[in-house]
Amino acid sequence: MQKRYLSTKEATVYLGFAPKSNILSVMRMPKNKDRYPNPPEYIKLENGSARYDTLKLDEWMQSHPFYNHE
Repeated sequence: MQKRYLSTKEATVYLGFAPKSNILSVMRMPKNKDRYPNPPEYIKLENGSARYDTLKLDEWMQSHPFYNHE
């Protein structure tokens, strides 16, 4: 059974980026808002970490074919 909510590293791999890439963290940074205006939706936890819903990641990939890993 596949997990529904993924850590940043897990979501990075799920999207087809290199495992050591920090692209999702970079996309979340306010200073990069102009460069990445529509990053994947995420949930910010109390400890500051992020979780990504696989359903939202699938929607994001469909609307951003450049990033689509299929």
